[in-house]
Amino acid sequence: MMMVTFAGGLYFFCKFFFPREWGIEDTLPWVTKVTMTVMAMAVGVGAVNLVSHHLGHMARNRKGWANSLALLVSIVVMFGYQVLSFHYPHSMNITTVQHFLFQYVYLAMDATTFSLLGFYMASAAYRAFRLKSREAALMMTVSLLVMLGQIPLGQRLTSGWASDQPTWHAILDALKVEHVRMWIMSVWNVAAQRGIAFAALAGGIAFSLRIWFSLERGSFFEDK
Repeated sequence: MMMVTFAGGLYFFCKFFFPREWGIEDTLPWVTKVTMTVMAMAVGVGAVNLVSHHLGHMARNRKGWANSLALLVSIVVMFGYQVLSFHYPHSMNITTVQHFLFQYVYLAMDATTFSLLGFYMASAAYRAFRLKSREAALMMTVSLLVMLGQIPLGQRLTSGWASDQPTWHAILDALKVEHVRMWIMSVWNVAAQRGIAFAALAGGIAFSLRIWFSLERGSFFEDK
């Protein structure tokens, strides 16, 4: 298994770092088919494990078995209608039911889930913004400026800032809350996002190299 992992990583390493004239990229369609096959098998194994896990919950009558039942019924229904729509693409009844399940059941539940996540994020932000340190005070001040610059009420607070002198007029215009918000989002926020992205990419490269050379150890990599 280690040799297969190393060979797969070595191919893509050679593809990006060696000249095109070497012909390594000519085998890309075949490698792509192999990769898609492996991915499909992985999805199949994951689906089988998911179903067997929740069937075990229901068979042992564990706490939350009703949630497992709802999940399995949803999987069967959505998968069944997807197969039927593939074999009967012009059937209006199947298309209507599938559209109803996706538009009025799945999307509604998806929006509900993200609403709950938004509530937890707001709760975490409230705990983080309590003025217990200078960093928390700075974060709260910046967040307040960004929120005020985003809403019409906040923009109205500084809309009357003006002066007859050109120099002071330019300064007051730059200090308006919507312009401050734009400056924070386009300068400081972008710089922070690029720093985080750079660190995440560096960490991803390091993690990929550890997997490539079979150095990673953990619950998913231990020899059973």
